[in-house]
Amino acid sequence: MTDRDPTATEDPARDGARSDGGRIGAEARLNALLAATSDVVYRMSADWSELQPLDGRGLVASSDAPIRDWMQRVPADEHARVKAAIAAAIATKGVFELEHRVFGPDGGETWTHSRAVPILDERGDIVEWFGLARDVTESKRAQDALRESEQRFRALFEQSTGGIAQVDLEGRFVLVNDRYCEIVGRSREELLTLRMQDLTHSQDVGGNVSLFAQLAQGLIADFTIEKRYVRPDGSAVWVQSAVSGARGADGRVRYITAMVADITDLRVARERQAALAAQRQLALDAARLGWWQYDLATGLVTHDARYAEIYGLEGPGPRRAEEIGALLHPEDAPRLWAAVEAAVHPVEPQPYAVQFRINRPDGTLRWLEARGIASFDGQGESRVVSSFVGTVADVTERHLAEEALAEASRRKDQFLATLAHELRNPLAPISNALQVWPLLKQKPEEASRLRDMMGRQVQQMVRLIDDLLDVSRITRGKIELRRDRVDLSAAVEGAVEALKPFVDAHRHELTIALPAEPVFVDADLGRLVQVFGNLLHNAAKYTSPGGRIQLSAKREGEAVVVVVRDNGCGIPGEMLGGVFEMFAQVDQSLGRTHGGLGIGLTLVKNLVELHGGTIEAISEGPGRGSEFVVRLPVATEESTVSAPASTPAKSLPTPPSHRVLVVDDVEPSANTLALMLKWLGQEPRACYDGASALSAVEEFRPRVAFLDIAMPGMDGYELAQRIRAIPGYAPVLVALTGYGQQEDRQRAFAAGFDHHLVKPTTVEALHELLMTVLAR
Repeated sequence: MTDRDPTATEDPARDGARSDGGRIGAEARLNALLAATSDVVYRMSADWSELQPLDGRGLVASSDAPIRDWMQRVPADEHARVKAAIAAAIATKGVFELEHRVFGPDGGETWTHSRAVPILDERGDIVEWFGLARDVTESKRAQDALRESEQRFRALFEQSTGGIAQVDLEGRFVLVNDRYCEIVGRSREELLTLRMQDLTHSQDVGGNVSLFAQLAQGLIADFTIEKRYVRPDGSAVWVQSAVSGARGADGRVRYITAMVADITDLRVARERQAALAAQRQLALDAARLGWWQYDLATGLVTHDARYAEIYGLEGPGPRRAEEIGALLHPEDAPRLWAAVEAAVHPVEPQPYAVQFRINRPDGTLRWLEARGIASFDGQGESRVVSSFVGTVADVTERHLAEEALAEASRRKDQFLATLAHELRNPLAPISNALQVWPLLKQKPEEASRLRDMMGRQVQQMVRLIDDLLDVSRITRGKIELRRDRVDLSAAVEGAVEALKPFVDAHRHELTIALPAEPVFVDADLGRLVQVFGNLLHNAAKYTSPGGRIQLSAKREGEAVVVVVRDNGCGIPGEMLGGVFEMFAQVDQSLGRTHGGLGIGLTLVKNLVELHGGTIEAISEGPGRGSEFVVRLPVATEESTVSAPASTPAKSLPTPPSHRVLVVDDVEPSANTLALMLKWLGQEPRACYDGASALSAVEEFRPRVAFLDIAMPGMDGYELAQRIRAIPGYAPVLVALTGYGQQEDRQRAFAAGFDHHLVKPTTVEALHELLMTVLAR
């Protein structure tokens, strides 16, 4: 029996109407439910043997007839679980609810969430089941993906080689992994009681907190920072921290996560590398080298500031190789690029070292030297260049110096060859004359002519040697002018007198034009004679026989201008600027006939400048003659006028006669000097080495001794010292040597000599010395 509503009537008709109406209402409600839900609506028999889909919603095919094999639409591995859930629901007459897989109409597997309730009759028995099934495949996949993601995150979090920490907006630790604990040297439990700023080095807190605040406020999405953590033992560890925010459902940052890597070793290596780079740069700066790196793949040249300075470029690099290449001198570019290709050859790379010229943007031409080396990846012919790197230096000054040195070496070689030639020229006629001399015993006029010729040739040799010594003295600042108030005409006349035989020998026409009034200069008369003599000698030498030579002088304001002009071979325009340089030769061919060492004009220029004057060379070119213009300041103070004086050898008074010793390892020199002394009335004896000279001193006891300096065994200095050591004996010692520099004179005096004569000497010089020392 069942409880009845006390208001219910027993009217069958009314009950029938109510029953029909109720049924109609229930069906309407069911249809409304079917239309409203997105789930599958199904009816299941009491024992779950038959399925009646009321609306399959595409999950199962709708059918008016019951489906008896619906279990076949469940994968076999799900049968036991589904059946167990059905059995439990039937046994308890409770709700059936289960997520399981089914095969869809297309045969594919999907996940469904099925929930069914039993419909009971008046006796409480299950009549049927009414249920809903929902396709939860996407939700299931999302749950699986989330679960998998969480598992991956957990695995990544725990197994990461980098430290991971999550903090709240106050910086308090929420989550850390083992690696983070290892980096900062603290346990998880300890970290969960601290804030991140508690671990950060005091010098790094400010910047870290500022970025942290910006991230928390959503002003930035993330940031990366290098900072230091302080460990409990006080040591600091450098880390690189990549920080980002974790946002909640409202889009606001809830937590902040930091991925932390220990970069202490990297930082140390970086600092060491920076120190090495600084040292490298110091070395490059000290050597004035620029550094470059050429990337063949990109065609870019990376370089430092010195490189840019050397090339005359503005601003930092990198630059295209074409931009650098555009500065190369056209003649040198192929050679440089060939050197580059050889240096990067994959099989046989060659050392890269090349000198080349560039035209800098400012228009200047510079010589550079580049050196480099290529590194490779791979093996054999497949190797490719990985930092073709090197250095570059501005070697303009060195290159010019090398060119100057090469030119000087060339001139030196030419000078030595010319010196040998010029010395042999006067020696040849002397040698020839000496060989025919015995044949002229009965021909005094011919013998006299040959003797005069030999005298001129000896003077030519002396002139060459004197010029060499004068140039050496001037270049070393050892020459001193003996200035006086000199009449210019005296210097000109002295030069003309000395050079007239040479000019006449070439049959030249020499004209002299001097001012009517005397012009005085503050000068060394001997040196001015040397200046004008050299210019006249040059004019006569470089003018064909029968030429014209003019020497003219005129006063121009506070200067006197002396011009020496000829109609000789002239000077090429490109050589005008270099004719005063040491060893310069206008005609450098082997067939030249003029001779000379190329030092005469150098000497003239230096002597003129020592007098405060200038000299200029003028020529319209080869075959058009030459002109040398000397300008000297006019003297402003009155003084005695110097004039050269000489006494003919024939009128020399005879000095007192004494024993004189001559010592020279060159026997002809010793013997001829003894003859000259005998001609001057002395009693000479010649020795040819130091040992025999000491014996002669003991036995001969000379009043004067002429000692050569450069002798083998016992030289002149030692011989002088040993003579000075003889008790009670003090002869006059004269050094006679080819060494005539001031330091040579000083050394001779220091060794005990009284006088110093330079070879070759003259009868006049010997007479003057003998009169000086023997008249005492």
